[in-house]
Formats: sequence, structure tokens, C-alpha cells
Amino acid sequence: MRLTRIQLENFRNHGNSVLEIGNAAICILKGNHAAGKTTIGQAISMALGVTTTGLDAQGRNFQRKIRRGEDKAAITLDIQAKHLIRQKVVLNTNSSGRTARSICLDDDSWKPLPFDNFLAAFKDAILVACNTDYFVRMGEKDQKNLLAKLTLPQRYEFPKDKTEAVARILGEVIDFSGEPFTVIGAAYKKLFEERTVINRQIKEMPMPEPIALPTGVNSDALKAEIAELKEKQAKLRSECDAAVDVESDKSSKRITLHANLITLRADVAKLQERIDAIDKERGTEADRKRMQQRAQKFPELKELLAEQRNLRVKIGTKESEIEDLDNLLDRSECPTCGQELTADKLSAYTASLAMKRKELADRLAIIDREIEALSDAEAADQAVRKDAQLAEEKERLTKEFNGKVATGKAKRAELDALGDPVDVRAPFSGPLAEFERQMKLRTEKLEPILIAEERQRVREATGEVLKDLRKKSSELDGLVEYFGKDGIKSELIADHIGGFESKANAVMAPWGFKVSLSFEPWDLLVTNSRGDTLPMTEISGAEEQTFMLAIQCAVSRIAGIGFVVADKMDTYLPAHRQKASVSLKSMVDEGHLEQVFVIAADDKKTAVKADGVVTFFVADGVTEKL
Repeated sequence: MRLTRIQLENFRNHGNSVLEIGNAAICILKGNHAAGKTTIGQAISMALGVTTTGLDAQGRNFQRKIRRGEDKAAITLDIQAKHLIRQKVVLNTNSSGRTARSICLDDDSWKPLPFDNFLAAFKDAILVACNTDYFVRMGEKDQKNLLAKLTLPQRYEFPKDKTEAVARILGEVIDFSGEPFTVIGAAYKKLFEERTVINRQIKEMPMPEPIALPTGVNSDALKAEIAELKEKQAKLRSECDAAVDVESDKSSKRITLHANLITLRADVAKLQERIDAIDKERGTEADRKRMQQRAQKFPELKELLAEQRNLRVKIGTKESEIEDLDNLLDRSECPTCGQELTADKLSAYTASLAMKRKELADRLAIIDREIEALSDAEAADQAVRKDAQLAEEKERLTKEFNGKVATGKAKRAELDALGDPVDVRAPFSGPLAEFERQMKLRTEKLEPILIAEERQRVREATGEVLKDLRKKSSELDGLVEYFGKDGIKSELIADHIGGFESKANAVMAPWGFKVSLSFEPWDLLVTNSRGDTLPMTEISGAEEQTFMLAIQCAVSRIAGIGFVVADKMDTYLPAHRQKASVSLKSMVDEGHLEQVFVIAADDKKTAVKADGVVTFFVADGVTEKL
């Protein structure tokens, strides 16, 4: 799982801090000492694992984590797992104490019990993931219990022959879905008690005295005939059942094909309706030809409009020139060249300009008339374009229409090929009834013989009972051994320790460690990068500092938690810090973890610029996203 949002309200020195993490795989929390960075990690631990640093394993005296002067604190986490879950924990100084509630933000049908059960079942693993030094601070017994829970299976698929044998011998259904070693212990106790009872019954069961059977009676022949009739009857019943299954399959296919045809008819009707609408909108072929002919005039219309605009500009220019000459009538000389101006010259020039203006105006009038005559060419051009679009749509719809019609014909043919429903049981009813009658006749003949054989059967039955009891006793011996201390329990421990070590060492490798685990006797051995193998309690201080992060990651991965909170990263030497940072990133890159929180004292307000990384600066209980 991955945290997408964290909110702290009155938790330690945070008044109301919100960290919008989003999809970031690496979240860096930096700031000065005593700024409230570690508080964020403690809040995650309190919300998911009940307790954190400074409190006991049950999280008692949590009141000390509430901000001074306040009587209540709240921690809210948005957790992206299979669903987006919001976990809110309220710490209250009143009688309600600590309350937790989880809801799903993306599925109204979600039930909180499985999630709450996961938090309860893996509480210690969550505390290790959230608190860097938690594992090494645990006592040896707690470490053993935690690793046993992660190592030994929570569920085990017991062999079917064993579970069936237990159910058959004990005469009751044993729930083998629980925690395997609890199941093994319960099964062993019941099997041992049952074996004691069976052995006593064998010892105490009397054997009846033998008696002579009547002579000249052949009951075996009658039994053989009855057995043969039963066999033939069973075969005929099997044939009947097979015929019923075939007809049932046909019936299902008929229903499906009928539904398909109804859907296809509706689709074809809709397509036909749209095609008819397109034909109506396009009009007749003659209408379309007339539109095309008018549209052919559109280029000519565009040329006339361009000439019209040009003529209007020229006329405007001539009118401006005439106006300028009229303004010169009051002058005796040209303001530009200084030449003498006479009324005759001005009048002549003005008349010349007026004539040119008239020529232009006459041409404009002609153009206007021509444009008016072609006024519908543009609309015709647009109509031709739309008609082309409608024709293309019709072609596409017609193709789809033909495809659905062809599919419908195929479905119809398939339905017709199935034929009409028939009663397939009818041909078998008479023969089956006759077999029953024949068996009844032979049974009636056999009954007197069976009475004579009763005493012999009692003896044989007693012998069979003793035989079954001895067989059952033998089976119980095997099952008691299987569920005993040297049986499946020992095998599971051996098998799953290897699986645990393989998973753990896949995570440990980037850190330079390997671990090996044993339960009887309990021991956790660590191999460092130099190849030295030591008990965990004997590794050096520097190695322990790195090992704490490595075991955090291993526990989180194996427990399915998905994230870790790596605190006090600033206390590492530069080379060790670099190795730890690279190793933490590899946990995400290689898919061992979904998310890593890195907490380090750093007074520089600089963000790490990398994909999937978000940086927050914490100062006096206030968070700022960089």
C-alpha cells in the first residue's frame, strides 16, 4: 500500500499539517532539529500500528502525543491499495480514548473488516515498517513471534487425501482453513483420542459363533443378475442424462440466438432510419446537379467580390483627390512645389478625376449586378460540401447495415439448424421402468435366501467391522504421525524458512546483508558484506544502523505493507548515507516496496528534482511542499 495524503491535527507540535503526496514513490521530509519531521513518522505509526516511539506496545499514555493545551488530536491517512482507503484515528483525553475508523473513497460496497483485520494481524510488522529502530528494540521473544508469523504460513492447503481421511475417520468436518499450526494441534488431539477409542473397541468386540448355511440355494446367481440389471440401468440413465445435457445446451443456444436476433433487428432498424433520413436530406439527383452547377460559379463570384473591393478602394482614392483639389481653390500657389495655381488648371484636373471616378463607379455598378446574379453560388458550394459528407456517412452506414443483415442471416441459420425443442427423456422412460420391475422380481426371490444367510452375514459383518477397525486404527497411526511433531509441522517449518530467507535476502542484497533463520532452536544470523556470519546481536554499531533499514524493508515487503519510514538519515556518514539512499531507491525500482519516507535533518529549502519524488520542509510543526 501507498500513502497519498497525510493530515495531522494537534499531534505533538503540529497544529494542522497536510501533506499532499499524490503518487510519489519517495517522500523526503527535511528541516531543522525538533521541527516535527519524526512526528510525521510517529503519526503514521499511531494511525496504522496503534503505538510509536515513547509509548508501550499497547499505545497507552498516548495523551502525551496530543499538542499542549489541546484535549484531542487526529491523524488522517489516505491509503492507496486495491482501493483508496481513508484511515482516521482520534486521540481523545476523555473516556472515548483512542478511536479509529476506516472508509473507502472509491467503492461504496467496501467493508472495513478485512482491512482492520490486516492491521491487527500485522501490527508488529507495521511498527517495524514505520519505526526504523523498532525491530532491534524488540525482545528476542517478540522478534521470534514476528518472524514466525511472516515465515510460517497463515494458510496451508493440506493434501486432499489427508483432509478427506480425517473427515471420514472422525465423522466430522474439520476446518482446515485456519492458521495451520492451530489446525495441526487440534487435528492431532482429536485423532489421538479417536485412535484410543478404536483400539479399545477392537479389544472388546466379540465374534459370533458360526452357523451352517442351507444347501441347494444359489443366491450368488440372483445377486449377479440384480447387479447386471443395476449396471445396465445405470448405463441407460447415463445415456439419458447425456441426452438431456445436449438438449439443455441447445436450449441455451436458442435463447442466446433469439436475444442476438432481437438486438440485430433493432440495430438494423436504427441504421435504416438514419439512411432514409440522409436520402431525404440530400434530395433528388436533379437537385444535387443544380446545386453543383451553381457551386461551379463560386470561384467566379470570389473574383468579382475581390474586384468589387478593389474598385471601392480606387473610388475612395479619387474622391479624396478631388476633395484635396477643392481645398486648393483658396491658394494662389501649390503648397508643395510653389508653382502658380490657376482656376482653369484646377478645374481641368478636377474634371479629369471626376471622369475617372465615374468610369470606376460605372464598372462597380456592373460588378454589383453580376455579384447579385451569383449571390447563391456560395450557399450552393456549402451545400455541395455537406452533401459529400452525407454521402460518405450513408456509404459507411450502408456497409454497417449490410454487415448486420449478414450477421442476422447467419444467426438465423444457426438457430434453424438447432431445430425445435424435443422431450429427450421420453425414449428412456419405458426401458428404465422395465429394469426396475425386473430387479424387483429378483429381489423378491432373494429375500427368503437372505434370511437363511443372516447369521452368516452377522459373523462376516463382525469380521468386516473388525477389519475396518483395524484398518482405521492403521490409518489413524499414519495420521497421528502426520499431524505429530515430526510430521507436517516440521516439514512446513523447513519449507517456509527457505521461502522467507529467499524473499528477505532479495531485499537485503542491495544493503550488503544476508540472513538465515531457525526456530528450534531460535536464531537469526546475519552475513555482512565481508562474508562474516554473526548473530544479529553481535554485528557492529555501523552495520546495525544499516541493518535496521534493511530489516525494515524486508519485513514490509514480506508482510505486504508496501512502504517504510526511514528516520534519522542525517546521522549516517556520507558514504553510508549515499549507499542507504541508493538502496532505498532500489527497493522501489525493483518493486520490493511501493513507497519510502526519508526523514533527515537539513536546513536547506531545496527539493529533490526527480520523477516520483516529493519533498516537504518542516519548521515548527508547519509543513511546506517544495
